[in-house]
Amino acid sequence: MDTDIISYESMLAAEETAKWTYWIMVATGFTGVATFMAVLTSLYLASRKPKALITASISYYSKDRMPHGTSVGIVISVANIGDIPIFLKSIHWSCGTKFTIVQIFNPTNSDPFPRKLGVGDSASYYLEFNENCLASTFIENVEKHGREISKLCFNVKTGTGKVFKFKVDKDTIKSIKIEACR
Repeated sequence: MDTDIISYESMLAAEETAKWTYWIMVATGFTGVATFMAVLTSLYLASRKPKALITASISYYSKDRMPHGTSVGIVISVANIGDIPIFLKSIHWSCGTKFTIVQIFNPTNSDPFPRKLGVGDSASYYLEFNENCLASTFIENVEKHGREISKLCFNVKTGTGKVFKFKVDKDTIKSIKIEACR
């Protein structure tokens, strides 16, 4: 073999090795960045604390209680949609800032307080209006303090002290006003 051919073949082999080395370097850089991002993601996920999440709804109800007549009022349903169990401590009303009405529910119709709600559990609380004209008394208490009934919210307090605030829809407020006029 000629020495020129051997030199030429060695040069081609070195060039091919340089191309492969370049692409290996690019791939190594990419995997390094991907590994760094995976570590950051796992640290973020590991440092998150589970949070209490609840959903609540309020609605007007009317039911026949033969032979005692018709019972009307509102029902508040609270459900745990979070990943951890929670304790319900109380439900109270608010209308603007620094105005709260504490509500005591009938223990025969409602779930007790405090109430533990596991994941996916729910509780219901009934407030009957035909007992002592409760709807009109409720509206009078709100308006006596210079508040508007249209801004009424109900707050659900958990065992950790966190308060979840929910707006009362217009139809329920309208039903409360109608019931107060009876």
